[in-house]
Amino acid sequence: MKLYSDFGPRRTRQILADVISLAFIAGWVWFGATIHGLIAELATFGEKMESAGAGFRETMTEVGGTLSGVPIIGSAIRVPFQGTSGAGGALEEVRVSRS
Repeated sequence: MKLYSDFGPRRTRQILADVISLAFIAGWVWFGATIHGLIAELATFGEKMESAGAGFRETMTEVGGTLSGVPIIGSAIRVPFQGTSGAGGALEEVRVSRS
């Protein structure tokens, strides 16, 4: 079985078509690897955002709890910190809900 024609011009076209096909395949493999790398970086960013949201939520909850012990204004000052901790919780849940 012959891979290419014995006729010179046809053989040249066949070899050229094979080279172009291989280049096309290599290009798509490179493109896929590049996209995979970009998505992996976005996943890392999402994990960092989740961690930051959790830390922010915990800190605001602790601050509100600490300030609730202040006489006269304690219970009133806790409310804004609880609302702010909700924003951190929302940031934390964004990644979790999309998983």
